[in-house]
Amino acid sequence: MRQGDCPVRTGKKSVPTCGYANEPDISFCIIDGVPLVTPVDSNMQYMAFIKEFLEIMSNDDNSKAKTSRKNASFQIAFTDTKESFYIFFDKGMIDAGLGAYPSGADFIWSLPTNVFDGIMTGKATAAKAIQDGTMTFVGNLRKALIPLFKLMMDSYRKAITKVGKVNLT
Repeated sequence: MRQGDCPVRTGKKSVPTCGYANEPDISFCIIDGVPLVTPVDSNMQYMAFIKEFLEIMSNDDNSKAKTSRKNASFQIAFTDTKESFYIFFDKGMIDAGLGAYPSGADFIWSLPTNVFDGIMTGKATAAKAIQDGTMTFVGNLRKALIPLFKLMMDSYRKAITKVGKVNLT
């Protein structure tokens, strides 16, 4: 990895110094003298991105206000990587994290990462993914998608703006 090729986006004018650590799947970047470790594998990068998306979703005041009367939980399982995450909307509080939702979710999506990314960025639709057989779901579609889906898409786009888009190919 050459200087300037670093996958970390800083928003600063300083150019990161980058290279590989001893582990083959980890790169490192030093920005303004501070070492940062970043995953090189696209799956690891995407899950790091998902973690940022969940952080944004959990702390977004607009999402909290719009879910003040909602109570719903999502479990999203990626069929290609066997990774998953959850989002729980509980009357204005939002709990989200990597892994399985502790008490069984109201709505469960199973789909590949690239299909989820396409849906969240508006390049694909859930209806088409279901029709194509690339996505399955269990749960109350009306409760899950109509009021909460746009909030998820907004937070996903904010995460892209903050950390950049992960190449899933």
